[in-house]
Amino acid sequence: MNKLRHQFVLFLLCLLLFSSSLKASAQKPESKLFRVGIKLTPNYSWVKYKTQDYIANSQSPGIAFGFISDYLISDDFMVKTGFDFYTLKLDYTMPYSMTVDESYQINYTGSLHRKAKLNYFEIPITLKYLVVNSNKFSVNAQLGLKFGFNFRSKADEDFTYVDLDMKHQTFSRSGVNINEEIAGFKMALVVGGGVEYNIYKNVVIFCSLLVNPGITNIMSGFNTTNTNILNKATANSIELSIGFII
Repeated sequence: MNKLRHQFVLFLLCLLLFSSSLKASAQKPESKLFRVGIKLTPNYSWVKYKTQDYIANSQSPGIAFGFISDYLISDDFMVKTGFDFYTLKLDYTMPYSMTVDESYQINYTGSLHRKAKLNYFEIPITLKYLVVNSNKFSVNAQLGLKFGFNFRSKADEDFTYVDLDMKHQTFSRSGVNINEEIAGFKMALVVGGGVEYNIYKNVVIFCSLLVNPGITNIMSGFNTTNTNILNKATANSIELSIGFII
């Protein structure tokens, strides 16, 4: 709960900063030092598990949306930032131990198949270099970092084990809160580029193709079967951002 509260406060601060910047921009429409816009981002994500015996079952397409802003720092360079909301899907199998029937207090060891959705509030900060720059059309290269803050983690699980009668059993549950097993913060590189086209006065449409290799561990804690093994994985994605900026 504390983690969610802190991240919500951070979101509000970023929203207030964005709103005040937008107001300042509206007061000076002739200035090109600062631009704002919105974006829609189809993406394709995959998770690389670095813990032994953790098996990834699939990758997942998704879509994100958010706001974008550019700060001109020279004729050829801009700082690009903003914020967006992003969902990462997990589908993996791992060794696991749990108590299936609380009345007997018996801890079983088996295999857990987990399908989860992780919701993030993300803030990218990138340096954008204008390779080609004209009044109507521009091409840019981008390099930077993306910071993600997890605010919800839910999973559907199937736990397979052998009971006291040596019979194979499956215990299923849905909507499980797995916040304690997911890191509250993640970071990734941002590498790629894009194009922009001026369609009317200061209104510009853009398209960017970016690759985001994960840097930090998105998981937390230790495996329940072997408490000496750290849960470890990195999230990677390819994204295509489409939107407009003014």
